[in-house]
Amino acid sequence: IEDLSSENSLESLYAPYQKKLRDNANRGVAQLSGRDLVHSDDVKGIPQVQVQDLGISALFREAAVYEESKANVMALGIDNDKAGLDVGSIKAKDIAYHYHSACGEITEYQIYVSDLK
Repeated sequence: IEDLSSENSLESLYAPYQKKLRDNANRGVAQLSGRDLVHSDDVKGIPQVQVQDLGISALFREAAVYEESKANVMALGIDNDKAGLDVGSIKAKDIAYHYHSACGEITEYQIYVSDLK
């Protein structure tokens, strides 16, 4: 691909859509204050987000419970080993970067006490 040159006519054709998508991805959706939601790894090479429940996990769980108001319990995983949400503006692309659920789906399960053995 490196050897291929860009087609200016296609760039011009798609430019308005690219701008619209970039503007949407870069729009602010929240403001984080207080402290960062992910801290540095305790063990080099093992992402802390994979071994400890961090603020970023709590944020996404609370948002999911809010959106799915019938839920009593919510579980999810941050599948990005380089996760990090720092104090300041949170953009739409920051959420997409950290939470890669297929189509943003939430799967609902009905679990009863009798199911827990």
